[in-house]
Amino acid sequence: MVIPSAFLCIGALGVFASHSAPAQSKDHESALEETGDATHAGSGAPQGQGRVAAFARDSWTLGRATAGCLANRSLVLPFFWGPIFRPVPHVRASQPLGHLRFTPQETDAFVLARFHGGAKQRLPEIAETAAAFLRQYAEERGQLPRLLRELVTGLVLHTSSHLLGLTQVTLDGPYFGRLEFRHAIGRVARYGISERADPAYEATLHDLFLETFASNFEPISGSTAETSLIRNLFDSMDQPFPRTFEEFTRYPGPVRHAIAMNFASTGLGGMVHSTANTLDWAIARLLAEPSQMDRLAQLMAEHQELDLTGEGVFDQDGPLFPLAEWVLHNVFLYPPFSHQFFLNKQPFTATLADGSKLEVPSMSFTVVNYAECNRSEERMASADTFSEALRCPRTVENFIMDPRVASFGGSKVSKDNPKSRLCPGAKTSLYEQMIILGILLRDYSLQLTDPKGLSCAADPKEHPLCSRVNQGQVVLARRQPGPVDVSLR
Repeated sequence: MVIPSAFLCIGALGVFASHSAPAQSKDHESALEETGDATHAGSGAPQGQGRVAAFARDSWTLGRATAGCLANRSLVLPFFWGPIFRPVPHVRASQPLGHLRFTPQETDAFVLARFHGGAKQRLPEIAETAAAFLRQYAEERGQLPRLLRELVTGLVLHTSSHLLGLTQVTLDGPYFGRLEFRHAIGRVARYGISERADPAYEATLHDLFLETFASNFEPISGSTAETSLIRNLFDSMDQPFPRTFEEFTRYPGPVRHAIAMNFASTGLGGMVHSTANTLDWAIARLLAEPSQMDRLAQLMAEHQELDLTGEGVFDQDGPLFPLAEWVLHNVFLYPPFSHQFFLNKQPFTATLADGSKLEVPSMSFTVVNYAECNRSEERMASADTFSEALRCPRTVENFIMDPRVASFGGSKVSKDNPKSRLCPGAKTSLYEQMIILGILLRDYSLQLTDPKGLSCAADPKEHPLCSRVNQGQVVLARRQPGPVDVSLR
């Protein structure tokens, strides 16, 4: 029983194997260390052009990164040399993370407190800002065909801006206003984990940050490190917050650049990408399955006056559980970061879900393809048995912590492995998607300009992300008062 690329181990002598599910044993969790930050390849790489030179550069980069991994327990190795390891999607980088770095512990604590522990407190703000965006968008741009991905990304940028403390000028403004910013925001998650360093692209991200910081400087300066991501970045990087924006422009270039890249990594690559990516899948699948769209639209029509931020609304025994189930199952089938990379320092035996065993050698690299792993669990992958298999009255919290679920980014927290971590924004993101989808189905009609133009296939060019092929243009209109209409298409 082998599913190529689902579970791949590459040992010191080139040993590799694949399997249908990731290991769940405690031995596996303690020996399999998720990686953290990455260093630059630096100077000294072989130069030249052609296949031989490319091989030399890749070998040199892999050797340096391997040595770094052995010396540092928290290094990420987010690339493989595709031509050799065919089961792994071709992800190649001369400088694995460019200048996008994982933010310090203080920022991770900020995100965890605000978007995990404080998720329920964020819901009214999400509902209010999402409703305001959709209302204005429908009035001003609704009848102009736009890619579904762009509509969803703009909506998520608007709600996320308020959550991140950008309340004066939200990020959907520059996203819709300037094409280079639209492309930059769409690329940031993949760039942060699998592309070679691109100074021109980082300069665009830097410009986006400067525009965002300048237009929101007044509310940010009056905020705290507990309520504003940008204010938190200054604190966590031990940088004094400037008295004016002009003063910030006189900070040393490397400091300005580091703050800008951390904002892009956390605010755009982390917070926005996962939500926009999976919400795009959820809505596209509804457009492709009109009967499911009808069913959920009818559900929302029956609960038009329901407060979407109320306690237990989306739980298994709540009135809107079918909508919650659609969102949760969608995230399970299409986790936004589908591939995760590990370094194994010790040999261990992984006992898999079907009882079989996989011998993992020491000093090996492991790639887990969570999208394939999740689909291999028949009862969880089937829409007919998903909720029964989940068995979680407190739906969202238990979904995130379920040992069978590779939640956002394949993140998985384990008491036996202190290196493991839970995606700190997962809970808020799931509620955000449910609220947005509820408002959309209740108050609006979303139509494809060409039903044949929609794709629900994964885009192989986006590996190791799990993103939908960016096709399908839609128009958005306010639902007219009157008899219940569930014929959304």
